Amino acid sequence: MFSHRSDDYAASYVSHLDELRARLFYCLAAVMAGMIAAWFLARPAYKLIAGVVVNKVTDVGGQIITLHPAEFFLTQMKIALVLGLILASPVVLWQLWGFIRPGLTPRERRVAAPVVPMIAGLFLFGAAVAWLMMPNIMAFFLSYRHTFDGVRVVVSFEQTIDFPLSIMLAFGIAFQLPIVLLGLVWLRILSARMMLTQWRVAVVILAVVAGVVTPTNDMLTMTAMLVPLLFLYFGTVWVALRIQKSSEAREAAEVSE
Repeated sequence: MFSHRSDDYAASYVSHLDELRARLFYCLAAVMAGMIAAWFLARPAYKLIAGVVVNKVTDVGGQIITLHPAEFFLTQMKIALVLGLILASPVVLWQLWGFIRPGLTPRERRVAAPVVPMIAGLFLFGAAVAWLMMPNIMAFFLSYRHTFDGVRVVVSFEQTIDFPLSIMLAFGIAFQLPIVLLGLVWLRILSARMMLTQWRVAVVILAVVAGVVTPTNDMLTMTAMLVPLLFLYFGTVWVALRIQKSSEAREAAEVSE
């Protein structure tokens, strides 16, 4: 009897490994295909992402330089990787959902189904907010050049893409706040009413998070991140209140029956 169960477990384990290997292969193939397509889109992508940085630097009489011969190639590879991941993300997320879906109960599937597109949507929303704030962020930093005389603004070609990408990444990660909060509510670690009554503590925590996550740690970037996070926090509280009221009403109806 024990041998039969052991054989079933081993077969199931091998089957899961085979499925995981296949899905990882599809994800890798999608990323590679996305990178190949993105390689030819590197020029417009660079103008879109780094254009603000380049324009602000040249507007103050600065200069964009390259520090080593491979910088152009490596920068194009970096753009292709980032853009390729974005292009491949629907396939990657679909494969992830297909792998975890069989192990979920029907109730868990209903809860988890909208989570994956929400993660992607919130990340893109955060990156878009960072991109829209980039002119103000660049103007803020470059305004300090007047403090020091005789210093010319010179920025490496690589930094023109690394700087905006790092800020966009930080915003995209920070904007996952609603997913984290709703997950804690679903696990009954937090409640909507608790989040509402402890809003002052939440503001302090979010301010600390904004200070830690932002790669520049300046007040403008921190504020640009903190304000949307506060809107997301109170929006999440409102959604959690509606979910909890609906759940309580359903449980009351089941008890009365």
